[in-house]
Amino acid sequence: MYERAVIETLRVSDIPAEYQDAITVASVTVRIVHARTGFGQRRYFLCPTCSRKCGKLYHINRINGRLYCQCCCPLDLYAYRRGLYDEGGQGLIVWHMKRLARSIGIQSIKWPFDLFNYLDRPPPQSMSWRRYVLVLERLQRMENLRTAIIFRGLRVTAREFTELTKNYETSQKFAHKKGG
Repeated sequence: MYERAVIETLRVSDIPAEYQDAITVASVTVRIVHARTGFGQRRYFLCPTCSRKCGKLYHINRINGRLYCQCCCPLDLYAYRRGLYDEGGQGLIVWHMKRLARSIGIQSIKWPFDLFNYLDRPPPQSMSWRRYVLVLERLQRMENLRTAIIFRGLRVTAREFTELTKNYETSQKFAHKKGG
């Protein structure tokens, strides 16, 4: 997983108004410029690395103590915010699998998922056996897709994931309504 670097953020809004032209931070002098807006003026930093106007500067301790804007920063500043849709969609699939498994009474999934391990369990009281098996089959399709992402490097978007894993039962009803 990603190890987050120690990054300190300097915002223009944190700088007192008496600093009009420049400020010295981490032994680097940063110029402050003003831009006219419809409501007066707004202050910006000039990035010491690329001279771009920006509202934030980043000081990364482990990279020679320089200041960077978001554009010229050598690190991916938002890597720690990667969500379910990133890295091929594996996180998205695991989340959906856990949610779907809880709906049929499976609290913890044994990885890798194999539907034959769960066929000996009775379905929940409010669910028919046929519907229970359909949910297990959908979980198996999700596991097959997750395995393809891990071992073959497949990348899946949320829309592709939905198309690949939807229930055959609902797709049959939809095809019947369309006349196909």
